[in-house]
Formats: sequence, structure tokens, C-alpha cells
Amino acid sequence: MYVFDPTEIFSQELLAGETVDIPQSISNDLGKLHTASRWMFAMYLVGVILAFITLVVSLTALCTRFGSVVTTIGSGLAFVFIVAATLVAQVMFVIYRNVINGSITELNVSASLGTSIFAFSWTASAAALVAFCGFTCGICCGTGKGGYHGSKYDNAERRF
Repeated sequence: MYVFDPTEIFSQELLAGETVDIPQSISNDLGKLHTASRWMFAMYLVGVILAFITLVVSLTALCTRFGSVVTTIGSGLAFVFIVAATLVAQVMFVIYRNVINGSITELNVSASLGTSIFAFSWTASAAALVAFCGFTCGICCGTGKGGYHGSKYDNAERRF
């Protein structure tokens, strides 16, 4: 449940315990930032749990169409939660980067975003989408019993 708090970072890291006046625009939005960070963490956690449950239940997709439907729903929900958390993170940190870079010029401080975490998050979103599409195709194209197995044509072929 890490929450980005620029006032704490400035007071601990940059100025070694000295007090610093943070612009009102940043101080006013700290509560919103903490709430958004908690929602982001919760959505990532739900997405990962749903992905794990989908992985476990996906073994039933090989046997029944019902299992395939359940895994499709699970992977779809995991995709939604992972993408939502990634969007919240991206928007939240871009806004804060812009506010810090535009408001705190007197401290000679600039903020930047690390690209590796966003690349990781968007790759996870893409992987969740691929899983959802794969399980969706599995509903109609090859899971469970189908075709001529166990049908009246099967018995007709044995007679000849």
C-alpha cells in the first residue's frame, strides 16, 4: 500500500529534515492521491487474484464448455481490473509529474516517470487481453466434447 507523498519525500530526501513550503496545489490533492493509490493497489490485487484463479480453473476448460465459460469470465474480469489499475497509475503519476514540474521551480527539482513500470503494466494488460481472447475462442472452437464423438454417426460408421 505504498502511497506517493511528495511532502514526505522532499523533507526526508532532498533537504535532510528541513521544512519546505509545498505549493497549495499539491497539498490540496494529497488526499485524492492517497485514495487513488489505494484504489490502484486494490485493483491490481484483484486482477492478480482473478488471473491466478483463472489459471487454476483453466484446466477444466480442456474438459467442458462450462469450464471454458468460467475461465473466459475470470480472464475478462482480470483484464478489466489490470487495465483499470494501469490507467489509474498512468494518469495519476503523469498529473503529479506535471504539477511538481510546474509548481516547484524554486527548489530546482524536477520529476520524471520511469518507463519500465509502465511497460511492465501495459505488457500485463496485453497478456490479460490475449488470455481473454484465447479463452473466448476456446468456448466455440475446440473445448469440451463436440464433433461426431458419441453421436449417431459414430455408431453408423462401426456397422460398415
